[in-house]
Amino acid sequence: MIKKTNDILEILDLIKEVADENTLILFDVNKVLIIPADMSLRNGSMGDAIARYYLGDNEKYSENIDKLSGLICLQAHSIPLDDNMQEIIRYLDENKIRSFALTKSPYGEIQYSNEFKTWSEWKYESLKKIGIDFEKLSLLNKDSKEVLLQDGDVKLYKGIIFTDSNPKGTALNAVLDRLSYTPSKVIFVDDGERNIKSVQTFCNEKEIEFYGFHYTKALESEYENSTLREDFQAKTFIEIGVWLSDDAADELMVEYL
Repeated sequence: MIKKTNDILEILDLIKEVADENTLILFDVNKVLIIPADMSLRNGSMGDAIARYYLGDNEKYSENIDKLSGLICLQAHSIPLDDNMQEIIRYLDENKIRSFALTKSPYGEIQYSNEFKTWSEWKYESLKKIGIDFEKLSLLNKDSKEVLLQDGDVKLYKGIIFTDSNPKGTALNAVLDRLSYTPSKVIFVDDGERNIKSVQTFCNEKEIEFYGFHYTKALESEYENSTLREDFQAKTFIEIGVWLSDDAADELMVEYL
């Protein structure tokens, strides 16, 4: 079953109806659990603003965009996409239903951060700040909380599966095989239909009962677009290394522009 919905409580109803002690709940992270707090990052156009700063110098832009994007991630804040997600998290925790995050976010070393050594550590702590602790929800023992699989292409870190370039179904297969664990049911929530079908294919091959939710709340939301603000945020960040929130940028623009 794959169902399209923008209502997180509909997903909770299904979990309450079918989930038991051998059910695995999977969540994508970005645009399912969290979104950027700043509109200029939600609409995906900050890269264009950074490119405008370089005024057509494509070589210099290419040299800096990955590092700048990473540094912005480290300074900017994320917020829950839907506060009702906390009801699901509480239900899973109270009923000891195992849950992992399943994300394509990077997991490797951060060379320019004093606070975090790896992206996996940063992602885990970012979720924990908003009350989602997959180390606890995954019900893993100490030795299973951090493993590399498939020659380092897939990483399990404290209940978060980082897929790298692998399809999510392939990554999930690698993790469950490593843990010697086969659930009887899988419930998966993702904003990407391709990812859901990938996990569905894996579950069908393993004869695991599957429920997929194509969660569209973030996709259906309208985000404010302010090119003036985005350009100011990009310029400030590139020149002094400080990410300005939307509110801070709006306030400073009045003074400096």
